[in-house]
Amino acid sequence: ERRTIRVLDVGCGRGGLLRDLLEWNESLGSEGYRLEVYASEVFEHRGAEPGFFEKLTEDLKNDFPGVDWSDRIRLADASSDWPFEESYFDLAISNQVIEHVEDLRHFMRELGRVLALGGVALHFYPSLEIWVEPHSGVPFAHHVGGDKKRRAWIKRCSKWRLGKFSKYKRERGTNLDGFADEFVNYLSRYVSFRSYARVAELGERAGMDISHVAGINLMVRWLGFLGKGVKPFETWETSGLTPFLSRLSPILLRQRKRKTLARCAEGLAKESLKGGLPGELPAGCNCKVCL
Repeated sequence: ERRTIRVLDVGCGRGGLLRDLLEWNESLGSEGYRLEVYASEVFEHRGAEPGFFEKLTEDLKNDFPGVDWSDRIRLADASSDWPFEESYFDLAISNQVIEHVEDLRHFMRELGRVLALGGVALHFYPSLEIWVEPHSGVPFAHHVGGDKKRRAWIKRCSKWRLGKFSKYKRERGTNLDGFADEFVNYLSRYVSFRSYARVAELGERAGMDISHVAGINLMVRWLGFLGKGVKPFETWETSGLTPFLSRLSPILLRQRKRKTLARCAEGLAKESLKGGLPGELPAGCNCKVCL
């Protein structure tokens, strides 16, 4: 009998990664595994688009029948508890979601809540250290402070053919001012870059051990023919190289939920006085051990 692995696609968007997981699932039978795939999206992003939920679930129903996709895909507010049971998932994956999360502390706490003990989370995201802002393609656009200065920098780089302006002009007919205005607004409203150390710290505070790994696709891109013959989804441990790699490309962060949750002496005392449920954060104690 095949072992079932429950997987959550966090911030599924239009379902690209979700489809990859479902197609990958078909090849796992010979290895004794099957994926039970779920997905989430927030109203502040794709979830509020008219017809988003209906179209995604209908398309998945047609392509992958026999599953109640209206239950597998769930929507919620970004600040709400995730609509899944505690300790439900063996694996959670987010693809370029971390940089769009405003309250990452809440995100990590909810992730830690829905992951089973020993469960793993994988996040592919650009950190604050990255040199080329990946949405606009403009170098250092996210480091330029103030809308006026950022707009001028984006326009200047675009004139130097740095960034995605040429593509936007060719495919969408966007002019230079429109391109600059679009990404000044986008970076101000929808993107929250954080250092890889800060992301790792918040994950650790939520009870997850951290390591950074580089996806093999990134290595193939850099090393060319040297990357031939590697297996799909293969990764390399890069914790020591993360400060360097994070400047060149988005990185892959791997988390594993600890099987025991630590408490400091002060936290244990406050938890006892509070009479809270097991696993609840002790009121008033925000140290790294307890939080």
